[in-house]
Amino acid sequence: MAGIIIDIQPQSLLTRYTPLDSQFSIIVVGNGSTSQFYYTNGAQYIPNRVITPMKLSPSLFIVDPDGILGNGDKSSSLSVTWYENNVGTPISTGTDYTVNSDGSLLVKKNVPVSTPVQLICQATFTDTRTGKPLVFEDRVVLNSIAKADERVTVAIDKDVVIAYNPITDSNLIDIKATVYLGAKAAPAANCVFWWYKIENGTERLIGSNVLDIEYVSGQNTATLRVDANNVDSALYRCRAAYYTGAKPSAPTDTNVKAETTLMWKLPAPLRGDISSPMGKTIRSDMGNMTFTCRLFTNQNEITNVDKHFLVLWYKKSTAAGATAVQVGHGASITLPASELRTTGGLQMQVYPVVTEHGAYQVLTDKSGDYLTDKDGNILIGF
Repeated sequence: MAGIIIDIQPQSLLTRYTPLDSQFSIIVVGNGSTSQFYYTNGAQYIPNRVITPMKLSPSLFIVDPDGILGNGDKSSSLSVTWYENNVGTPISTGTDYTVNSDGSLLVKKNVPVSTPVQLICQATFTDTRTGKPLVFEDRVVLNSIAKADERVTVAIDKDVVIAYNPITDSNLIDIKATVYLGAKAAPAANCVFWWYKIENGTERLIGSNVLDIEYVSGQNTATLRVDANNVDSALYRCRAAYYTGAKPSAPTDTNVKAETTLMWKLPAPLRGDISSPMGKTIRSDMGNMTFTCRLFTNQNEITNVDKHFLVLWYKKSTAAGATAVQVGHGASITLPASELRTTGGLQMQVYPVVTEHGAYQVLTDKSGDYLTDKDGNILIGF
């Protein structure tokens, strides 16, 4: 009887993943500011964080080149620690700060002019592909500037990021600006506004370009209105001036500005299923079968699927080597039962492929020139 004559060592195989592309930063939530003004005459901080605390939040966006992890915002998956001035004792909830359960930090202290404060955020994200933690760090400096006179500022009524949910939110979004003299709102009759769109770091007056398809109204007024259905992501900047004599035709102080970013963002997670009033069995007396793609956000069903998604339907036999065939589109389709029947114990699979429409965009030709109709109107589409 032959025996083993060679003992061969097993070969160990290591799975290697492409490193994640990531962007980590500290963002100011709402209308807060890392800079304060200290009015020496009245010994007053503007803004006064004791009255209106500033909220800082860690933000992490990732892209997985391997397509295993979902791309996008992973801020809610971070383990966060905050430090003041140096990485030593972590910040804890107290008089000056509140550490929130979601990792954000509420700053309740006013910073003296002579002693700026550096806040350090360290955050850990576990790469579930490897089980290894990734550590990120960002820093922000809080400072105060001494002022003897009332300072002109402008604030807008939106967060730094406006997350537009096309399924539940109104597509018309108003961004309102207010000019302040010190801590008080300035008389509206003495204020003028300019609204800009920032592209590749360069600002231009919104509405001045025919490609600003999201612009509805509001240039040179306190309220900018945009149609969120026509923009994936855009940064808007408001500049303003307070005047008592001649009305300025352009901004007079480049520091009087406020910004917000509008982003198209579907709720997560989305899930779906297929329903058919005829069930899953093709009977001999059936003429047609109807299939409906149902989509849900949490426990809520999306009632206008075709408005927000492109649904393509396919059928595929379980026969070896069979390929999928597109058989229709739309949230619901009706197919002849004769096209679905099989023999020899095989089955026919019917399924949808769902793609988000996204925001409307200007349609262009191969050269990148935008398309128009016979009247010169720009054509837009998904």
